[in-house]
Amino acid sequence: YGSNPFSTSLVDFEPFGLDKMIEELSYRIESGSIVFVEGRAGSGKSSLLGSIITRFRGKGKVIYFDCGAIEKDVNIGQLMRERYGFFGKLLNIIPKDMILLLDNVQYLSKKNSDRIKYYFDNGFIKSAVFTGEVYKRIKLPRGITERIGSRVIALKPLSDDLAVEAIKARIGSKLMATEIIMKVYKLSGKNMKKCLENCSRLCEKYIKSSEDSISESNIKEFFGGKHGTMV
Repeated sequence: YGSNPFSTSLVDFEPFGLDKMIEELSYRIESGSIVFVEGRAGSGKSSLLGSIITRFRGKGKVIYFDCGAIEKDVNIGQLMRERYGFFGKLLNIIPKDMILLLDNVQYLSKKNSDRIKYYFDNGFIKSAVFTGEVYKRIKLPRGITERIGSRVIALKPLSDDLAVEAIKARIGSKLMATEIIMKVYKLSGKNMKKCLENCSRLCEKYIKSSEDSISESNIKEFFGGKHGTMV
């Protein structure tokens, strides 16, 4: 492979089994809504946003930010001004009709809530999408939840068959057999991102030691004899 076929980057994470969700979210964005996408880790939230970025990036109107990558609250106003780079920030230019994607949201301050409401109500933000594990557990201010209303999209983990399809689309059918992929997916807690990371580590560990493919004994050694350890 020219590059790691198990990459979990936003661009490489294929949205298997999310076609209906992509269409629904695209419709909500086009109609100018604020939406929340909920799902446990590895269920495809970031992958879904990656598809939205690909679909709308040609219009130059998308701001994506991974809230899980920082410890402090993100500055929405700064994100908006920096969309036009140095001169946008210098001249305090705020773009119109932006699509704001905030991934892995756990908390939103009142200040940021007020900024989003202001930008949304005045046309600077056309639509906004938040993602998190459980919508009702996220501390979002009332002004935001009122604008979300019932627009909550729930994602479920991929089925075993779709997980196999997703992996084989990346590596073909020889390196890992169907039953091996299913076991790795199960032992990864049906977390697709974690499954890809474990598949990558498995291949790195055993293929480099002259193995032609991943075997049952490799799985036992990697995860432990009881098959109960998620790496």
